Amino acid sequence: MGMNRSMDSLPPRATAASHTRYRIAQELSELCPPVLGQEIAITGSVSKGLADDPSDIEQVFYVQEIPGVQARDTWLRQIGASAIIHDETTIEDGSLWSTFRFGEIWIEAGWQTFRQQEELLRQILAAQVLDHHRLILGEITSHALSLRGEGHLPRWRQQLTQYPPQLAQRLIANATDLWQFPHLLEARWALAQRHEPWRLAEVLLRELHNILRVLFALNHQWEPEWKWISQSSGALALKPHHLMERSTAIFTENDAKQRIAACIQLIYDTLTLLPVEYDVAQALNTVRESLDLHSY
Repeated sequence: MGMNRSMDSLPPRATAASHTRYRIAQELSELCPPVLGQEIAITGSVSKGLADDPSDIEQVFYVQEIPGVQARDTWLRQIGASAIIHDETTIEDGSLWSTFRFGEIWIEAGWQTFRQQEELLRQILAAQVLDHHRLILGEITSHALSLRGEGHLPRWRQQLTQYPPQLAQRLIANATDLWQFPHLLEARWALAQRHEPWRLAEVLLRELHNILRVLFALNHQWEPEWKWISQSSGALALKPHHLMERSTAIFTENDAKQRIAACIQLIYDTLTLLPVEYDVAQALNTVRESLDLHSY
């Protein structure tokens, strides 16, 4: 299949900042030699049409083999990029990233091989990946927009239209497992008694992430990066009432016990949404007893 340029367009209600950054990403794609990007996509907030003035551009260059630092650096300097920083090691999904400024906008450019992308998507669709940092590739890819293509990205997006039921089962079991142990919930209240705000904030954030993972899995939607979560969670059909307001209260209530209660109540309301095929009866009882024990 021949190489095409600028294959996709932004969502209908995309912000002005998204349109500005999309045009810059198109320019970068036009300037990129094929050896550095056989297929190129824009991802992140720009591809969703959510970018604002502080937003950067996240752009992925798919290749057979990731080019060396010298080749990438030479190209970036030729096109007038500045403040260039090249990562020395790959991230969880095997991609390698460079950060730079192009005009007035920061760019995060990642190079990924077709082979690695295909293998990770295969693992995700086979419910073999549960960790958040690799699993978000499903959401990132499903919202990616093609700037230069040989047909891979449309095929990947098509594969991701069907969320694997077995992945929902595994994710929900994993995220709810610790909620069935009374002593672990009691440890949350102990942090308030000991006046350990840093540790409490860390634990509550982890609990909120687990709540969100359960909700996205329950709705058979790919879990996103936690940035822009208010917009991402808006499309969830099944979720507790006032999800975002209650999530915010977990970190803004003045009293530590109120923050814990807000979190555990949100856990309880999330668990009540799960159908009987998800065995969370023990977790429901444990969470309810924790709230009762502390008079909430």
